[in-house]
Amino acid sequence: ISTSTYEGGVFSFEHTPSSNDEWIALGPVYNFSRWTELAGQIDDHVMVDSLVVLTQTLQGRPFHLLKITDPSVPDTEKGAVWGTARQHPAEVAGSWMAEGLIVWLLGDDRQAAELRRRAVFYLMPFMNPDGVALGNYRVNSVGANLNREWSNQNPATAPTVAAAAQAVESFVASGRRFEFFVDLHAYSSLRKNFFFYSGRDRAPELEVQEIEALMDLFQTNNGDFTRSGSAPSGDDTRLARGWAFENFGVQAVTFEASYQDLTYGPHAYQYMTPDRYMALGEGLGKSLAELLFGVVP
Repeated sequence: ISTSTYEGGVFSFEHTPSSNDEWIALGPVYNFSRWTELAGQIDDHVMVDSLVVLTQTLQGRPFHLLKITDPSVPDTEKGAVWGTARQHPAEVAGSWMAEGLIVWLLGDDRQAAELRRRAVFYLMPFMNPDGVALGNYRVNSVGANLNREWSNQNPATAPTVAAAAQAVESFVASGRRFEFFVDLHAYSSLRKNFFFYSGRDRAPELEVQEIEALMDLFQTNNGDFTRSGSAPSGDDTRLARGWAFENFGVQAVTFEASYQDLTYGPHAYQYMTPDRYMALGEGLGKSLAELLFGVVP
């Protein structure tokens, strides 16, 4: 883009195409093929306990559940974290953060290695492949906003939500517990990276103190995250976060990353990049390792 203006709510730009087929993206592109390529690369990793297709989307694309842990330690001796990303197609930051978390979890970092011995990560990194393929902003191929489907799951309109919810419910029904739930998103109008979480009006005091400590630690680990910009929010059970909190009593967060630049931190007034989104995913992993599972750097 050579020149651009933003006036009266209208963004205008000039661009000279170099081919007959070009796309204009709202943020750094993360399409379904990037995820499937990553899935193929890590499928035989010794710390990928399983990578399974839970269901097919309405247009026939696979929906994956990734399980990362050290298989030499029984799962019954570990805690667990569940996570989702890319419910809304345009929110590419969620996918970049998920990839950053996955790459760090599977890497040689000593903290990651010990975390794998103490915890299991169940990740569903690409909730809405159809919406992404169609270029939709918030919905899937039949117009369903996936992050409004969790309290009334319908496989006919949102099969990935139904399959994801069933996976979590089956895990709990087996007698297991989990410590944390995170749903990775992006926010178009706010210039900050932050959490929505359950506040004191809903959650027990110890849980709120824990999430506040997590945010403090996260901000220390990565200056692109802001604790002061995070906020408690109502627990609408149509949302993944509210569904997890209300049904299982765990602290659950919606992690929102900015489409834009930030007004604070070491990279203030510089637009977010894939590397910085991935570093946020890594920072989340490190913060969870230390606070919830006692694994210090």
